[in-house]
Amino acid sequence: MTETFYPGFQRRQCARKNAQLHFTVGGVDEKGRFFEEPIITSDISECGGSFSSAKEIPVGATLKLSAPKGFLSLIKIAWHNKHQSLPSVNYGFSFLNPLEEELTSIVPT
Repeated sequence: MTETFYPGFQRRQCARKNAQLHFTVGGVDEKGRFFEEPIITSDISECGGSFSSAKEIPVGATLKLSAPKGFLSLIKIAWHNKHQSLPSVNYGFSFLNPLEEELTSIVPT
């Protein structure tokens, strides 16, 4: 397993809850190509969460996170880890500027 963190990365600052929530992420992948794809979170908190994707997304990338009702927040990819035996990569993210009223409605308490 290979794990990479962005410079200045700090471990979780908020307790995460296991939650499989449906979102769409969009941004630029490692090859400079725009992408937009549906994701399902593995866990989430007021500070961030994690998901899996087959896309190659660079650590430190800023992506748009959308919920079914529309834009939710910009997120920053904080880390990724790749298992050699799996085709997807696990990504951790932090919220950069969440819309508080939307965020409180989706994060489990």
